Amino acid sequence: MVKGYTRQFKPLEILTEDRVKAIWNGTFEILETTGVRVEHERALNLLGSNGCRVDAADKRVRIPAWLAEDCLSKAPTSFLVKARSSESSLRIGGEKTYFGQNASMSKIDIKTWEVSKSTLKEHSDAIRVMDALDNLAFTLGYEYYMDMVDVPSVMVMAEGVASAVRNSTKITSAGPSYDAEKYSLEIAKVAGTDIILEEAPSPPLTLSEEFCEGTFSFAEAGMPMTMVSGSVMGGTGPATFAGSAASNNAEVLAGLCLAQLVKPGSKILAGDFVYPMNMGTGSPDFGAMGVAMHIAIHNQLWRKYNIPTMSGQAAYSNSKKIDWQNGAEKALMLFASALSGTNYLSVHGAVFGELTWHPVQAVVDDDICGWVGKFLEGVDVNDETLALDLIHEVGPVPGHFLNTAHTRKWWKHEQYVPSTFDRTSIPEWMKKGKPDVLYHAQKKVEKLIAEHHTEPPLSDDQNKEIDEILKRARRDYEQKGLI
Repeated sequence: MVKGYTRQFKPLEILTEDRVKAIWNGTFEILETTGVRVEHERALNLLGSNGCRVDAADKRVRIPAWLAEDCLSKAPTSFLVKARSSESSLRIGGEKTYFGQNASMSKIDIKTWEVSKSTLKEHSDAIRVMDALDNLAFTLGYEYYMDMVDVPSVMVMAEGVASAVRNSTKITSAGPSYDAEKYSLEIAKVAGTDIILEEAPSPPLTLSEEFCEGTFSFAEAGMPMTMVSGSVMGGTGPATFAGSAASNNAEVLAGLCLAQLVKPGSKILAGDFVYPMNMGTGSPDFGAMGVAMHIAIHNQLWRKYNIPTMSGQAAYSNSKKIDWQNGAEKALMLFASALSGTNYLSVHGAVFGELTWHPVQAVVDDDICGWVGKFLEGVDVNDETLALDLIHEVGPVPGHFLNTAHTRKWWKHEQYVPSTFDRTSIPEWMKKGKPDVLYHAQKKVEKLIAEHHTEPPLSDDQNKEIDEILKRARRDYEQKGLI
């Protein structure tokens, strides 16, 4: 059964109601006054026929506030995403938080910390590791190890989705690029699973042709989508939290509106992937305090309309290694994101930025997610957990609770025990050769790759159908001169 965590207390909120209202009013004003650029003829016509002002010359669309709010009212407040195994299906929304894999381009060597391309087999092995992790609810099949030595770049999305559905029963995602989402839909249909489209408006305020094509394809198929803009504060978005939140909202909301106009009731996750700019280097400031702040703002804003939320930037550290800085930055951002109510939280495996990834990192991240998830579940308070009768029975010193049935029953329920963190005494630790968290995580990865098998596997017929889809995709790309 896929593990999700239900928050049992009020979410972290950092804005007053007046400030929430001000940012939403700003969002509607951006859409109505400035508008968004829409680089897709069919989308322009659809938006124009539903009350938007369309300037065909510069492809600018002004979306009236009444239409934006109407579209928000049509988006479901929770929805089921069906996996190819019912035990891996997800109900997204409400107070539930799911943790899952995050993305990066290349693999990293955990001995030398050098970066290199992966192979498709390494991709498949990593997916099997993800399938085995207790606190990981979804994979991002196409979004990591995107730089492969044995797969043409234009085929990475389709091959990644195929690898994900073959090596895991958990939900995976697709991307809209060079029609890759259409091949991904076909693969998902063969595997008998839903698939989530990762949709990214282009900041500032632009819906690309690929974005719109993907929205039409997935909305018409009844599949869920994540609308996740990724501006950089001070670069492609305002440098202030309030301004960047309003701008990000407008980009996400424009995509949501298009999806609801294509098919009312389309399943949407409102995503946040905004970073402050590192003003010393000009790059996104991975691991910064501002990331956690922006996620918390985003979650509070979208809770006003009860739209499920996604965040992915909490996965990325500024560190180039799996080290103290990496753990501190990831854990703090993850904690803020979970406490403020993110429903779909990408965490596992990412090391630096969107550039490096490793399954050892994913195994360590799984323990961090288990720790945070246990915190989200809060505290049971009832006659048994209060244990007043037991306290009266044990009494003062020399009484103790170690040998009681109550302790045997409850200690594991109340605590989270990580599988990779070292919890031994110093003498034990020295006797065992001074192993650290990376040692334990690496041993776990090796064991899972050697022993874990996805259940149930795809049938031979399903695998053959997927092979045919991939062959057709490759032929199509060859004919277009992309391979």
